[in-house]
Amino acid sequence: MKKLFGFLVVFLIIGCDTGMEVNLECWVKHTAEVVNVETSILGEKSQVFVNLIWGWTLQRPQIDAVIVERSNDSTNFVALDTIPIDTVMYFNDADSALKPNTKVYYRLNSLYGKAIDHIIDISVEIPSVQHFHQPDTEFISIINDTLCISFTRLSGFDTTDIAIYKGAPKSIDSLINYLTNPLYDTTIADTILYISRADSLFPIDTVPYTIKISSSKMANLDYITDTSIGFRAFIREQK
Repeated sequence: MKKLFGFLVVFLIIGCDTGMEVNLECWVKHTAEVVNVETSILGEKSQVFVNLIWGWTLQRPQIDAVIVERSNDSTNFVALDTIPIDTVMYFNDADSALKPNTKVYYRLNSLYGKAIDHIIDISVEIPSVQHFHQPDTEFISIINDTLCISFTRLSGFDTTDIAIYKGAPKSIDSLINYLTNPLYDTTIADTILYISRADSLFPIDTVPYTIKISSSKMANLDYITDTSIGFRAFIREQK
Protein backbone atom coordinates (compact mmCIF):
# COMPACT_ATOMS: atom_id res chain seq x y z
CA MET A 1 0.00 0.00 0.00
CA LYS A 2 2.86 2.41 0.76
CA LYS A 3 4.37 1.80 -2.67
CA LEU A 4 1.07 2.58 -4.38
CA PHE A 5 0.65 5.86 -2.44
CA GLY A 6 4.15 6.99 -3.47
CA PHE A 7 3.34 6.29 -7.11
CA LEU A 8 0.17 8.40 -6.89
CA VAL A 9 2.06 11.37 -5.40
CA VAL A 10 4.64 11.33 -8.20
CA PHE A 11 1.89 11.05 -10.82
CA LEU A 12 -0.01 14.05 -9.42
CA ILE A 13 3.09 16.26 -9.32
CA ILE A 14 3.95 15.48 -12.93
CA GLY A 15 0.37 16.08 -14.01
CA CYS A 16 0.22 19.53 -12.38
CA ASP A 17 3.54 20.58 -13.88
CA THR A 18 2.68 19.72 -17.48
CA GLY A 19 -0.73 21.36 -17.23
CA MET A 20 0.62 24.74 -16.05
CA GLU A 21 -0.51 27.72 -18.19
CA VAL A 22 2.14 30.04 -19.66
CA ASN A 23 1.52 33.80 -19.89
CA LEU A 24 2.72 34.91 -23.34
CA GLU A 25 1.67 38.56 -23.18
CA CYS A 26 4.41 40.75 -24.62
CA TRP A 27 5.25 44.21 -25.93
CA VAL A 28 6.71 44.64 -29.41
CA LYS A 29 8.54 47.46 -31.16
CA HIS A 30 9.66 47.46 -34.77
CA THR A 31 11.64 49.57 -37.21
CA ALA A 32 11.65 49.49 -41.01
CA GLU A 33 14.55 51.06 -42.89
CA VAL A 34 15.00 51.52 -46.64
CA VAL A 35 18.39 52.43 -48.08
CA ASN A 36 18.59 53.48 -51.74
CA VAL A 37 21.95 54.10 -53.42
CA GLU A 38 22.13 56.01 -56.71
CA THR A 39 25.06 56.60 -59.11
CA SER A 40 27.58 54.05 -60.34
CA ILE A 41 30.26 55.65 -58.14
CA LEU A 42 28.58 54.06 -55.12
CA GLY A 43 27.26 51.02 -56.96
CA GLU A 44 23.52 51.35 -57.53
CA LYS A 45 21.58 49.19 -55.09
CA SER A 46 18.81 49.22 -52.49
CA GLN A 47 18.23 47.31 -49.26
CA VAL A 48 15.38 46.95 -46.77
CA PHE A 49 15.91 46.19 -43.08
CA VAL A 50 13.15 45.26 -40.61
CA ASN A 51 14.08 44.97 -36.94
CA LEU A 52 11.82 43.50 -34.25
CA ILE A 53 12.34 43.81 -30.51
CA TRP A 54 10.01 42.36 -27.89
CA GLY A 55 9.83 41.52 -24.21
CA TRP A 56 7.39 40.02 -21.75
CA THR A 57 4.68 42.03 -19.99
CA LEU A 58 4.80 40.14 -16.69
CA GLN A 59 7.80 37.82 -16.64
CA ARG A 60 9.83 35.68 -19.00
CA PRO A 61 7.69 32.62 -19.80
CA GLN A 62 8.90 29.09 -19.19
CA ILE A 63 9.28 28.16 -22.86
CA ASP A 64 12.24 27.08 -24.97
CA ALA A 65 12.22 29.58 -27.82
CA VAL A 66 10.24 31.93 -30.05
CA ILE A 67 9.64 31.10 -33.72
CA VAL A 68 9.59 34.13 -36.05
CA GLU A 69 7.51 33.83 -39.21
CA ARG A 70 6.83 36.24 -42.09
CA SER A 71 4.00 36.70 -44.58
CA ASN A 72 3.20 39.02 -47.47
CA ASP A 73 -0.57 38.56 -47.15
CA SER A 74 -1.14 38.08 -43.38
CA THR A 75 -2.36 34.53 -44.07
CA ASN A 76 0.45 32.35 -45.42
CA PHE A 77 3.41 32.49 -43.04
CA VAL A 78 6.89 31.05 -43.52
CA ALA A 79 9.25 30.35 -40.60
CA LEU A 80 12.41 32.48 -40.65
CA ASP A 81 14.21 31.73 -37.40
CA THR A 82 13.94 30.13 -33.96
CA ILE A 83 15.37 32.29 -31.18
CA PRO A 84 16.16 30.94 -27.68
CA ILE A 85 14.00 32.50 -24.97
CA ASP A 86 15.31 35.63 -23.24
CA THR A 87 13.94 38.57 -21.27
CA VAL A 88 14.27 40.92 -24.26
CA MET A 89 14.49 39.41 -27.73
CA TYR A 90 15.60 40.67 -31.14
CA PHE A 91 15.18 39.67 -34.77
CA ASN A 92 16.74 41.44 -37.77
CA ASP A 93 15.38 40.76 -41.25
CA ALA A 94 17.46 41.86 -44.25
CA ASP A 95 16.05 39.38 -46.76
CA SER A 96 16.25 40.49 -50.40
CA ALA A 97 12.56 39.53 -50.67
CA LEU A 98 11.67 42.65 -48.66
CA LYS A 99 10.68 45.52 -50.96
CA PRO A 100 10.16 49.28 -50.43
CA ASN A 101 6.64 50.71 -50.24
CA THR A 102 5.02 47.43 -49.19
CA LYS A 103 3.46 45.93 -46.07
CA VAL A 104 4.84 42.79 -44.47
CA TYR A 105 3.53 40.72 -41.56
CA TYR A 106 5.41 38.89 -38.82
CA ARG A 107 4.13 36.24 -36.41
CA LEU A 108 5.71 35.21 -33.12
CA ASN A 109 5.01 31.68 -31.86
CA SER A 110 6.22 30.08 -28.64
CA LEU A 111 8.02 26.73 -28.72
CA TYR A 112 7.96 24.45 -25.67
CA GLY A 113 9.18 20.96 -26.44
CA LYS A 114 7.13 20.10 -29.51
CA ALA A 115 4.21 22.37 -28.57
CA ILE A 116 3.74 25.59 -30.57
CA ASP A 117 1.43 28.42 -29.45
CA HIS A 118 0.62 31.74 -31.10
CA ILE A 119 1.92 34.86 -29.34
CA ILE A 120 1.25 37.89 -31.55
CA ASP A 121 1.08 39.16 -35.16
CA ILE A 122 2.82 42.39 -36.21
CA SER A 123 2.22 44.39 -39.39
CA VAL A 124 5.09 46.52 -40.71
CA GLU A 125 4.78 49.19 -43.39
CA ILE A 126 8.02 49.57 -45.32
CA PRO A 127 8.57 53.16 -46.56
CA SER A 128 9.33 54.24 -50.12
CA VAL A 129 12.82 54.95 -51.46
CA GLN A 130 14.43 58.37 -51.50
CA HIS A 131 15.03 59.64 -55.05
CA PHE A 132 17.20 62.56 -56.17
CA HIS A 133 16.27 64.97 -58.96
CA GLN A 134 19.37 67.14 -58.55
CA PRO A 135 22.22 66.46 -58.95
CA ASP A 136 21.18 64.31 -61.90
CA THR A 137 24.69 63.41 -63.03
CA GLU A 138 27.83 62.09 -61.36
CA PHE A 139 30.11 64.84 -62.69
CA ILE A 140 28.89 68.33 -61.89
CA SER A 141 29.94 71.93 -62.35
CA ILE A 142 28.78 74.22 -59.56
CA ILE A 143 27.32 77.34 -61.16
CA ASN A 144 27.33 80.70 -59.34
CA ASP A 145 28.95 79.09 -56.28
CA THR A 146 25.63 77.35 -55.46
CA LEU A 147 24.87 73.63 -55.24
CA CYS A 148 21.24 72.60 -55.77
CA ILE A 149 19.87 69.42 -54.18
CA SER A 150 16.29 68.37 -54.90
CA PHE A 151 14.40 65.16 -54.26
CA THR A 152 10.94 63.60 -54.06
CA ARG A 153 8.80 64.20 -50.98
CA LEU A 154 7.94 60.92 -49.24
CA SER A 155 4.37 60.57 -48.02
CA GLY A 156 4.07 60.73 -44.24
CA PHE A 157 7.49 62.31 -43.62
CA ASP A 158 7.58 65.96 -42.53
CA THR A 159 11.28 66.82 -42.71
CA THR A 160 14.43 65.58 -44.40
CA ASP A 161 17.99 65.59 -43.09
CA ILE A 162 20.64 66.40 -45.70
CA ALA A 163 24.34 65.78 -45.14
CA ILE A 164 27.31 65.83 -47.52
CA TYR A 165 30.51 63.87 -46.90
CA LYS A 166 33.93 63.56 -48.50
CA GLY A 167 34.35 60.00 -49.73
CA ALA A 168 32.24 57.37 -51.44
CA PRO A 169 32.24 53.91 -49.80
CA LYS A 170 30.46 51.31 -51.91
CA SER A 171 28.94 49.05 -49.24
CA ILE A 172 25.65 49.95 -47.58
CA ASP A 173 27.12 49.14 -44.16
CA SER A 174 29.96 51.62 -44.70
CA LEU A 175 27.61 54.29 -46.04
CA ILE A 176 25.39 54.03 -42.95
CA ASN A 177 27.90 53.39 -40.17
CA TYR A 178 31.29 54.68 -41.28
CA LEU A 179 30.52 57.75 -43.37
CA THR A 180 30.95 60.33 -40.60
CA ASN A 181 31.94 63.98 -40.02
CA PRO A 182 29.81 65.70 -42.68
CA LEU A 183 31.11 68.78 -44.46
CA TYR A 184 27.56 70.11 -44.47
CA ASP A 185 24.48 69.10 -42.46
CA THR A 186 20.97 70.58 -42.23
CA THR A 187 17.27 69.68 -41.91
CA ILE A 188 14.59 71.08 -44.21
CA ALA A 189 10.82 70.80 -44.64
CA ASP A 190 11.02 71.51 -48.39
CA THR A 191 12.15 69.27 -51.26
CA ILE A 192 14.82 71.59 -52.64
CA LEU A 193 17.96 73.02 -51.04
CA TYR A 194 20.39 75.64 -52.33
CA ILE A 195 23.82 75.59 -50.70
CA SER A 196 25.79 78.80 -51.15
CA ARG A 197 29.61 79.05 -50.98
CA ALA A 198 29.69 75.55 -52.48
CA ASP A 199 33.07 76.11 -54.16
CA SER A 200 34.80 76.47 -50.81
CA LEU A 201 32.72 73.79 -49.08
CA PHE A 202 33.25 71.19 -51.82
CA PRO A 203 36.44 72.09 -53.72
CA ILE A 204 37.40 70.34 -56.94
CA ASP A 205 39.03 67.00 -56.12
CA THR A 206 39.41 63.53 -57.59
CA VAL A 207 37.79 62.10 -54.43
CA PRO A 208 33.97 61.99 -54.77
CA TYR A 209 31.48 63.61 -52.42
CA THR A 210 28.44 61.71 -51.12
CA ILE A 211 25.05 63.28 -50.41
CA LYS A 212 22.85 61.57 -47.82
CA ILE A 213 19.16 62.42 -47.46
CA SER A 214 17.11 60.74 -44.74
CA SER A 215 13.62 60.98 -43.27
CA SER A 216 12.32 59.26 -40.14
CA LYS A 217 9.06 58.78 -38.26
CA MET A 218 8.64 58.59 -34.50
CA ALA A 219 6.15 56.53 -32.48
CA ASN A 220 4.76 58.57 -29.58
CA LEU A 221 8.13 60.34 -29.24
CA ASP A 222 9.43 57.00 -28.06
CA TYR A 223 11.47 55.43 -30.84
CA ILE A 224 12.00 55.66 -34.60
CA THR A 225 9.70 53.34 -36.54
CA ASP A 226 10.39 54.06 -40.22
CA THR A 227 13.43 55.50 -41.96
CA SER A 228 14.20 56.06 -45.63
CA ILE A 229 17.75 56.97 -46.65
CA GLY A 230 19.10 57.94 -50.05
CA PHE A 231 22.73 58.27 -51.13
CA ARG A 232 24.10 59.91 -54.26
CA ALA A 233 27.74 60.68 -55.11
CA PHE A 234 29.24 63.36 -57.33
CA ILE A 235 32.65 64.53 -58.52
CA ARG A 236 33.41 68.21 -59.10
CA GLU A 237 34.38 69.22 -62.63
CA GLN A 238 36.18 72.31 -63.81
CA LYS A 239 33.79 75.04 -64.93
